[in-house]
Amino acid sequence: MRILILLAMLATATPALANEPGEVLDAYFNILTSRDFATIAQMMDEDDMARLKSMMDVAMKAEADRGVYQLQERVFGERVDMETIESTTAEFYLEEIAGEILTAANRSHFFVDDWHLIGSVAETDEVVHYVVRLDMSQDGKTSQEIFVYTLVLHGEDWQLKFPPTIKQIITSLEASTNIR
Repeated sequence: MRILILLAMLATATPALANEPGEVLDAYFNILTSRDFATIAQMMDEDDMARLKSMMDVAMKAEADRGVYQLQERVFGERVDMETIESTTAEFYLEEIAGEILTAANRSHFFVDDWHLIGSVAETDEVVHYVVRLDMSQDGKTSQEIFVYTLVLHGEDWQLKFPPTIKQIITSLEASTNIR
């Protein structure tokens, strides 16, 4: 009986990835509009997550080798040892990046209000691109912007490649630590 309860708890604690790319995109935009990034890492492309982990580890080590700890202090709030960096997950790094994006959006009163699917292109059976118009607002002013979101199939699960905003932060981190 205890095993059944434990299995039920585990099943409900970690939602399964969606089996259709549109479902993953829907879930992402629900996260974006609700501003609750707690489950964002679960839907991200595992290859992107692995690259994020590697980049953060290399960047922090490169800084530490030069006696600089800006990225460590930005991410962890303090200097940490290499064992801590090596044991830190990509999910933690992504949550920190999402937190920075949310903090910046909150400070500037920026909101994604809605999204509209314009179209999709199936590049292959395992890669689909979605063209989406975002309705956004900031201090009572509204705007619209067009973005492309890519989903890839890993096994039976569709995963979202890092969206443009997350890519911008990662590119900025790479450039600021001179590891590109």
